[in-house]
Amino acid sequence: MPNMIPTINIDKPSPSLLREACMKTGFFYLSGHSVPENLIKKVLSRSADLFALDASSKTKVSDAVTSRGYTAMGEETLDPKNQREGDTKEGFYIARDVPPDSVRYDPGRLAAPNVWPDEETCPGLTDPEGWKNTMTEYF
Repeated sequence: MPNMIPTINIDKPSPSLLREACMKTGFFYLSGHSVPENLIKKVLSRSADLFALDASSKTKVSDAVTSRGYTAMGEETLDPKNQREGDTKEGFYIARDVPPDSVRYDPGRLAAPNVWPDEETCPGLTDPEGWKNTMTEYF
């Protein structure tokens, strides 16, 4: 029988269940949080829109220095002791947005602006501003 992805309830955390989920499946669902279901669905739908774009568009919204924006399949190796090849996933990273004119701006410490898709970098993405707004709301 295939491994089922376990659900961990944030209201009743169990360190042993969390450890088991991380060690056996590497993933878990989180319940008991305050993120509305409609926002989760919107984030997943918008994410699928971005990841469906061609590679050349997605790589235009990547910043390796600040670890923001798009990361390609195989670009990261999160377990180098046990991996010979990069991870089999794509990702899109956002964090606290720190503009270049801020006193907190420090790209070396990952304090920098987020990288967002727009009509120029990702012409195939429907409603880039809506995409950014959805991800900002979720963050």
